[in-house]
Amino acid sequence: MINQERINQLLAYFTRKIIAKYHPMVIGITGSVGKTSTRHAIAAALSAKYFLREPEKNYNNEIGIPLTVIGARGLDESAGFLSSKLGWLRIFAKALTVWLLPQNYPKLLVLEYGIDRPGDMDVLLNIVKPQIAVLTTIGASHKEFFKSEEAIAHEKGKMAAGLPKNGTFIYNAGDVLVAEQAKRTEAHLMSYGSAEAKVTLQSVAEQLQIPPSTKMVIKTPSREINVTVPVIGKAHESAVLAAVAVAEAMEVETDLILKGLAGYRAMPGRLNILSGIKRTILIDDTYNAAPLSTMEALRLLGRFPHKIKVAVLGD
Repeated sequence: MINQERINQLLAYFTRKIIAKYHPMVIGITGSVGKTSTRHAIAAALSAKYFLREPEKNYNNEIGIPLTVIGARGLDESAGFLSSKLGWLRIFAKALTVWLLPQNYPKLLVLEYGIDRPGDMDVLLNIVKPQIAVLTTIGASHKEFFKSEEAIAHEKGKMAAGLPKNGTFIYNAGDVLVAEQAKRTEAHLMSYGSAEAKVTLQSVAEQLQIPPSTKMVIKTPSREINVTVPVIGKAHESAVLAAVAVAEAMEVETDLILKGLAGYRAMPGRLNILSGIKRTILIDDTYNAAPLSTMEALRLLGRFPHKIKVAVLGD
């Protein structure tokens, strides 16, 4: 029988040791919706300048974050790590190697922080604290353990509260509950997502076809960026806007931002546009979508010019 509590303790221990040895800059992303797409867009926007790592999958808890820091790519699946003692031995052997032996370790980690109940964020921040925190949107999720959206915002806002003074809090100013969390930190602030924010979307044009694309004009405090990404949908627009806000805060050059975002793609199950049979177009938004995400997928379906449209909803 595997003692999962002991496993988690060892994962946290090795994670702290690795972070202390290599001192990578850590960017943490949280929110009720849009975490994974935002994380992926941020990694894309910074990839042309930095040697970085992001999770291969939806690794955003007390197991997944350490696996990303350790770099256990491939070991988790091949060894059946959740139920196999041999699998865990391989992962801890990898952790020891990264900690004790010289490695070409990433300069930057883009991590996703997911919570389900009160206290979860404290656990994750005790494993690794980010220097840059990104808070996307607060919505109706985690209702089993949180009584209100305000309670969800407070838990996720702990990431902002835990930032060092020389850190940066990047937040969606278009969400009132998110914007409230900016009061909890003395770190530098960078807002996006509203007309009054520091990083704003000036114009947007969608190509509702295969392959899809969106042309965006984004204004920051220092410049105007014209970018085209091979995705469509408000969720992706918000993710790219957040990514540009992070790149702005880190003073990444415009040409490198554009080069990186050219490689941005929709994650499977997240407003991913696919070509179907008989000239059909599929909107794949099947990954555990929150209500806000489902509504946006339906709005995107509504914007397509086709005469016949079908929405398939299930649990």
